[in-house]
Amino acid sequence: MLNELSLFYPAGKQPGFHLISQNTYNDLSVDVILDCISETEAEKKILKQMMLELENDPDVIRYCCDIFEDMLKFPVLREKMKEMLEQLDYLNTLGRSFKDDSIAPVWQLVKRLRELETYIDCITGIHQALSDHPISSVGLKQLKEYVASVYNSSGFDHFKADINDLLTETARIQSITLGINLDNMMRPTEVGILSINEERFEHSGILDNFLGFCSKFVDILNSGSATMTKIHTSGVSAEDDPLMKNLSRAVTDMLEPLSST
Repeated sequence: MLNELSLFYPAGKQPGFHLISQNTYNDLSVDVILDCISETEAEKKILKQMMLELENDPDVIRYCCDIFEDMLKFPVLREKMKEMLEQLDYLNTLGRSFKDDSIAPVWQLVKRLRELETYIDCITGIHQALSDHPISSVGLKQLKEYVASVYNSSGFDHFKADINDLLTETARIQSITLGINLDNMMRPTEVGILSINEERFEHSGILDNFLGFCSKFVDILNSGSATMTKIHTSGVSAEDDPLMKNLSRAVTDMLEPLSST
C-alpha cells in the first residue's frame, strides 16, 4: 500500500503536468510568492519546481485541493504534521551517517537506536494527529489508514518497548575506559575500549597514579629533550589521525604538571 500512497496523486494516476513559460512565471511573480511562503532555499527550489509544473488533470487537482482544505481547516493538525516532517528530515540525516565508515560501531549503534526512536515517534505522532481530527480528504484518510495499520500491528508495541529498554541501558553509560599503547617515547600508537561504565570518571586516582608513575621523567621533560607536541602512529602523522591527535593532546596535558615541578 505504501508504494501506492501519495498526497499528490490519487491511486492509479500518473503525473501529467503542463510546464508554464518564463513569461507566465514572471507575470505570476512566483519568486515573490516563494519568498512569502518559505525562508529556506532548499524549500524554495522544490516549491518552484511544483509551481512551474502545473497539473492539468481535474481529478488530481481535486484530490490535492481536498487535502489542502483539511490542512487549512485544522491548524493543530497542520502544525503537528509540520513537526513530523521535521522529524522525518532528521531521520534522513541520521540515516546518511551510517554510510560513514569512520564512525565507530558503538556510536553507530547509538545512532541506529535514535533513528528507530524517531521512527516510532513519527508513527505515533502522525497516528494521533490524524485520529484527533475529522478529516474528509481521500489522501489523508488513506494515510491515516496506513499509519493505523502500523501503529496497531501486534509487533509495534513490542518493538517500541525493546527500543525504549535499549535506550534506557545506553543512557546509563557515563564513561568508558580506554587502553592506550605507547611507544618508547610515550606517543600513542593504539587504543582500545577496555570497559563501558555506569559511573563517571573521577579526575583523581588514575590520573594521579599515572603522574606518579611518570615522575621519574621530570628531569627529561625539564631539559626540553622530549616533546609531545607532535606524534606519529604507524607512520601516520597526528594531523592525519584525529583520534591519535586528541590522545596526544590528552597525554601532553597530563604530563604538563610534571614539567613545572
